[in-house]
Amino acid sequence: MQYLDLKRLRQVVAIAEERNFAEAARKLALSQPALSRSLQVLETDLGGRLFDRGRGGVTPTPLGERVIAHARSLLRQAEEARRDIDLVLGCEAGTLRIGVGPYPASISVGLAVARLIERHPGLEITVQVNDAESLTRQVLEAEVDLAVAELTWTSIIDRLNVVKLPKHPASFFCRAIHPLVRSRTLTLDDIGTFPLVATPLPERVWHLLRGAGPGTVASHRAQNSARRPRIQVNNFELIRRIVLESDAVGLATASQISDDVQAGLLQTLDLLVPGLESNYGVIILAGRTPSPAAEAFVEILRQVEAEVQAA
Repeated sequence: MQYLDLKRLRQVVAIAEERNFAEAARKLALSQPALSRSLQVLETDLGGRLFDRGRGGVTPTPLGERVIAHARSLLRQAEEARRDIDLVLGCEAGTLRIGVGPYPASISVGLAVARLIERHPGLEITVQVNDAESLTRQVLEAEVDLAVAELTWTSIIDRLNVVKLPKHPASFFCRAIHPLVRSRTLTLDDIGTFPLVATPLPERVWHLLRGAGPGTVASHRAQNSARRPRIQVNNFELIRRIVLESDAVGLATASQISDDVQAGLLQTLDLLVPGLESNYGVIILAGRTPSPAAEAFVEILRQVEAEVQAA
């Protein structure tokens, strides 16, 4: 047997977690045929099948279960070795893996990463956008060094440390020629008659919309629209583009659409929902010393967030 390739072990773990080759390939940024070929090489080297395929998805074989357990252990050890090296290298030649939700990615993280790399051009930085639940899991499993995401999922997990960031009020918005722009008074029922394009909404937002007051979200259609966007995406630029080109309605903070509002392309809707605001922060694994690169990023991020709040 040849040496165990960490890249292939990471692929095995992804297949085990997703139980689906297509989803695992997407997660790994590989084509499905490339992932299948890589797995075949590893299975040939080990001398046995690692997964069985069936109608219910992919299931590890007994050999696969053992390999997956060892793979997770080896990947954790490799990550700890990388972290130790980064602590020595500091900000001059280390690595930083950031997970971020769609809204903070648009509001502040992009600018913070730009400033970080300007100050420390030797850093190697990876940024991946995902939903809050997945990002919380990735922090717990040391797949990212930190995450900037909705804090809903962190309140029940004592293995995480959180750096809270400023809250930004959110509003519904639409294109400037949208029929709702002509309405003098608006309710959530009015907005609910149009497709809502958004990221997956946390439960706290759904409860806000459901309890926004008599006559505002009485219809079943509006409730479902608020909770389950008819167009669900994981990228704010997609939200912006869809709203610009259709009668869909989006949710945004002022800084995210200010340029388009000034240009007359988009318009915020005159409907105030008390408490409708961002609630994200930096999520870090408890008991682990942040690398110098992570500390530098958090410091810059807090500066950017303060600027956004003051604007």
